[in-house]
Amino acid sequence: MTHQRHPVSFIATVDPAAATDFYTDMLGLELIEASPYALVFSDGGHMLRVQIVPEFHPPPYTAHGWQVTISYE
Repeated sequence: MTHQRHPVSFIATVDPAAATDFYTDMLGLELIEASPYALVFSDGGHMLRVQIVPEFHPPPYTAHGWQVTISYE
């Protein structure tokens, strides 16, 4: 038996509009779903699910990250 598995990352936000702007405009991710519960982005075949929460407390460790090259052209 074979299994197909695809990782899914979960991040939280209290401001879905700002999160949408950041992940689409700054990082260039494709928004594939928006609901009252979460924003779902495609990150090169990897699913990033940004949960919409009423209150946010940042964890004291890195939960998800990218290696990003910035160009100011």
